[in-house]
Amino acid sequence: MNDEHYRENINNLYEKILFRDADNAGLNHFMSLLKKKEITLEQIEKKLIESEEGKGKHLDRCREMIRNHFKKVMERQIDQDDIEHFIMLITRDGLSIEDVKKLINDSPEAEIKKSTNFLKYAPVFITSISESKIKTMIQSIPWYHYFKFGNVETPPSRTSINFQMWTAQGIPLDLAGKSILDVGTNNGFYSFLCEHRGATRVLAIDSEEFNILTKTYGDFEGFDVGRRILNSSVQYKKMNVYDLDKLNETFDFVLMFGVYYHLANPVLALQKILPKVNNSLFLTGHIIDTEEPIMYYSTNHNWWVASPSCLVKIGERIGFRKAELLDTIRIPQSAMETKSLGKIEKHGLFKFSK
Repeated sequence: MNDEHYRENINNLYEKILFRDADNAGLNHFMSLLKKKEITLEQIEKKLIESEEGKGKHLDRCREMIRNHFKKVMERQIDQDDIEHFIMLITRDGLSIEDVKKLINDSPEAEIKKSTNFLKYAPVFITSISESKIKTMIQSIPWYHYFKFGNVETPPSRTSINFQMWTAQGIPLDLAGKSILDVGTNNGFYSFLCEHRGATRVLAIDSEEFNILTKTYGDFEGFDVGRRILNSSVQYKKMNVYDLDKLNETFDFVLMFGVYYHLANPVLALQKILPKVNNSLFLTGHIIDTEEPIMYYSTNHNWWVASPSCLVKIGERIGFRKAELLDTIRIPQSAMETKSLGKIEKHGLFKFSK
């Protein structure tokens, strides 16, 4: 093998593993060892892979492959924490990128994504605005909820339409003449869904303009854009759940999806909600998979995570006639952390009735 072949083979390995040309020092070093038959191309490949640069480039490539595969399967962006969780499985447990892809493919969220159980009730929001204008209006907005405005879908969102329809499974299909309070509305999907189903009065509230995707505070652009696209009558009010007693009205149904574990005092919040409910409160959130009535303090930006029986007993104790767990789902991609329990991957859907 002549020098040109040595250079070509070494450069090919650098490009394959480090995504760059070989530097002169590395090229000359490995060429010298090859000529003396003190190393093989396979050994050079192994050294490059095991180098600090090689490890970093390999993991960066894995991150990109995970990000792309997750987006392809789930049709939404993956959280950075979840990417790092998969990277940990690769570095600590020796999983391959194919193993990680299989975990994503076999995950409960992927199963729901492929399922049609809840999609038959998914709305296609009708609008008189042109598709080109809708595309302009929705671009560059960090969407938490998925929407389909006519034939136009929002960019990748944090939650999928399948998960949203799983969450909405308890809401009556016919809301004609009904009033709705949506606590923690974010982009407002459930508010607009209820209006779509005939609700005559929908009030959507959120305590602060916090964007979970960008981790910044600012106006809920998605809600405002959705309301304008739909020419909606849904009212938005910036309001803390603890201030609900300032509202001089009650509602047939109250929605509180993905909120309780963000609250410093979820019991007080439920006490504030109780007198505002005419029929039922629908609630979802992270849950501990145990039959014990317990609640744990969370170690991340959330406050608490409770067991189903804990939430049920709280609901009944504060005055709801009946509190029940309707359904559960495991969503590893939106897991939360507790110091004692590690990752909490289950969500529960509850109905509290007056």
